[in-house]
Amino acid sequence: MRITKSNTKMMFADYKFFLGWEGNIVFDSELQMANIDAKVGDVYEAQERDGRVVFVKLQKPYSVVPFPPGPKN
Repeated sequence: MRITKSNTKMMFADYKFFLGWEGNIVFDSELQMANIDAKVGDVYEAQERDGRVVFVKLQKPYSVVPFPPGPKN
């Protein structure tokens, strides 16, 4: 996998992900949390915009209740 990062975008080439039976999306092991500026416990909502899947990062307090609810901070 080749990762290119700039101040505004990243491009992932030869990128793979897997769909688990429970609906989880598992990304390629080369994609690290730091690459996407994420940390454990971050909550995202899947949306469709202009025909593309977008994972929108939710800010606390959440506008939707995550399942299962996470720890209260």
